[in-house]
Amino acid sequence: MVSMRWLFPIMRRTGVALHELPEIVNEGVRLEVLSLLQTRVRHEVAMDAISALVVRADDAALGLRAAGSFAPGDFDSIELVASSAPTLRAALACLARYLPLLHEGLYPVLTEKAQRAHWVLTARADVRSHPVANEYALALLASLLRNYCIDELTFREVRFEHPRPADTSAHAESFGSARLVFRARQNVLVFDAALLDRPMKLAHRGLHEVHEAHAREQLDKFELEGTLRGRVRQLLVQQLCRGEVSRADVASRLATTESSLRRRLAQEGTTYREQLDYLRRELAEHYLADQSLAIGEVGHMLGFRETGSFYKAFHRWFGRGTPAGTRKRQDPP
Repeated sequence: MVSMRWLFPIMRRTGVALHELPEIVNEGVRLEVLSLLQTRVRHEVAMDAISALVVRADDAALGLRAAGSFAPGDFDSIELVASSAPTLRAALACLARYLPLLHEGLYPVLTEKAQRAHWVLTARADVRSHPVANEYALALLASLLRNYCIDELTFREVRFEHPRPADTSAHAESFGSARLVFRARQNVLVFDAALLDRPMKLAHRGLHEVHEAHAREQLDKFELEGTLRGRVRQLLVQQLCRGEVSRADVASRLATTESSLRRRLAQEGTTYREQLDYLRRELAEHYLADQSLAIGEVGHMLGFRETGSFYKAFHRWFGRGTPAGTRKRQDPP
C-alpha cells in the first residue's frame, strides 16, 4: 500500500490533483480524506498513476524533478520524527522504521563499508516498480537530507536498477557530481559515512520523543489494519544488519507468540521462512555487488552461520553458479 502523501510532490510538480486521476478515483478514495497519511491505495494503483502522470507531463525525468518540489510537511509524522532526530544516522533509522506509513513496498537498509554509507532501497519482490518511481524515491531522500541536515550534501555515487536514459541532465541536477551507475542490482545512494554523525538542523530531544511516540502509534495502527508481512520484513532487515535472525525475537517485537505469528502469516498466504528467504535473496544481490566484501562476510550478513549454508541457499535462489560468479561489472557511468 502507498499513502497519498507519497505522491504529493509529484502532484505539485505536474499541477494535476489526485482526484483528477482515474486511477485514484476508481479506487474509491474520497476527496476529503486525500490529505490524510493513512489514506492509501494499492501499490499497483500508485504505479499506474505515476505512469499516467509521466505521459501527461511528457517528462521521463518527472520523478527527479518532482522530488525537488518537496515541501516541508508533505510527509507528516515521518518527516517530523526524522527532522527532529539528533543526527543524520538517527534520522535515517527513523525513516527506515516508519517508511511503511508512506510506502509499504520499499525496504531501506543503511550499510557502512570502507568509509562509505550506502542507503539501499529494495522493492518488495512481488510488486511492480517503475524507473520514474525509483528515481523519485532516491531523489526524495536527497531533498530531505539537504533540507533538514546538509545544504550542500555531496553524493559519491547513485545506482539505478533501470537502463541509462538518453538524457541524464536531470540526474546531474538532483545528485550533483555523483557517479551515475545504471543497470545496477539495486537502487542505492552512496555518500561519506562521516556525514552520518552530522547533527540535524531541527534536532530537539523533547520534540523528537513526542514525534516518535506519535509515529509509533500510527505504525501500530497501520500494522493492525495492513499486512503483517511488511512489518516482519522490516524487523528481519534490522536483524540481518546484525548478522542474525530470530523468529522468537520477531514475534516478541510484534507483541505476539511464535504460533500466532505463524497463523497470521498463513492467513496472508505466506510464512516467516518465505519472507526471510525473499529478503536474503534481495540483499545477497546487493552485497555481492560490493567487491570489498568477502563471500563469507556476505553469508554472515545474511544470517548464515556457515558459508556452506549460504552456497546451498544461493543455488536454490538462482539455480546455478556460485556467489563469486555473480560479481559481474555493472554498466559504466
